Amino acid sequence: MLTSMKIGMRLGVGFAVVLALLTGIAITYNHTSSKFVQRNPGALGNQTQLEAAYRAQVKSWFALQPTVQYIVNPNMDPARKNVWLAGVRAEIVF
Repeated sequence: MLTSMKIGMRLGVGFAVVLALLTGIAITYNHTSSKFVQRNPGALGNQTQLEAAYRAQVKSWFALQPTVQYIVNPNMDPARKNVWLAGVRAEIVF
């Protein structure tokens, strides 16, 4: 089983569409403590992530969820450029 942990405030909006389709957008803002910034000279104190996702129930046992994300200040490292990510999640129920 894969797990993930996100720390920060997440603001999202989602709405249901006909034929069991689901679309959502989210903005995540992560802020570090001043202690982290002091111990990591040059580190930025924040990271922002914008995400758009779409979920389609293809069959009663199969769903696909493509997602696109844009990350500002990735890893809170000023040496890194902002990045685009794209992915697809598949759900199979048996």
